[in-house]
Amino acid sequence: MDDATMAIMLAEWSCTKAIHRYAKAADGNDVDAFLDAFTPDGIWLRPDGQAVKGHAALRAFYVARPQNYSRHIISNIVVDVSDVEHATATSIGVVVKAMAPVTFPLTVLPQLLLADYEDSFRRCDDGHWRISHRRVTLQADTRSS
Repeated sequence: MDDATMAIMLAEWSCTKAIHRYAKAADGNDVDAFLDAFTPDGIWLRPDGQAVKGHAALRAFYVARPQNYSRHIISNIVVDVSDVEHATATSIGVVVKAMAPVTFPLTVLPQLLLADYEDSFRRCDDGHWRISHRRVTLQADTRSS
C-alpha cells in the first residue's frame, strides 16, 4: 500500500474517531472532551436551526443543557477526504434519552431520536482531526409523543 493511500485511510480513521469522541463526551457529560471534538471556531448547527459557534458558545450551551442520561449510537459513517487538511462525513445516530434521575437498568421508556449528521473536519496544528462544522437533522423524535 502506498503512502498516499495510507494517509487517506489514517484521515478517515481519525475523522471517524472524532465522531465517536463527540458521542462519548456528550454521553459522559464531559464538556472539555466535547469541546476538543471541535475546532476552536467550530460550528454546531442544531436541528432547531440554532448555530452554536466557537468554543465559548459551545461550552455555554453544553453547560446550560439538562444533565440527563443519553447514549449516542452512531453508524453508517462515510468519510470523504478532500485534501491533507480537510474532510467531510455523513453518519446516522440513534440517541436514547431519559430524564434524570435514572436507575439502571432503565425502568422507564426512554425517548429516542434518529439524527442525520453532516460534518466537515479540519486537521489541526497538533495533527488531530476535529469537527469544524456539524449539521444535525432529526428524522424522528419521540420526545413530543
